[in-house]
Amino acid sequence: MERLFDRITAVADPKRAAIDSPSGSLTYAELFDRARALASEIGQGSGPVFLYGHKQPAMLVGILAALCLDRPYLPVDPSAPTNRVARMLDAARPADAILIESA
Repeated sequence: MERLFDRITAVADPKRAAIDSPSGSLTYAELFDRARALASEIGQGSGPVFLYGHKQPAMLVGILAALCLDRPYLPVDPSAPTNRVARMLDAARPADAILIESA
């Protein structure tokens, strides 16, 4: 994944917007820097990474961080019914959980 980040950054201008949404924007450089930093905080593990949040830039950061570590991720929208989220957590048994706060 690191090589993919480097290749994308080489093709795209690192200062160019990778994400531009009402909840925030990130350049390619910011996106990949944040994903690398989060990946180092999460660390290696064997289970999935639980990402609880809505469609916003931080969700993509979490997804890329999990992919950096070759770990599966489980994105869950906060609007999902609690019993469904509980069943998903029970089935997936995530090793790490990340709460994506809204802007």
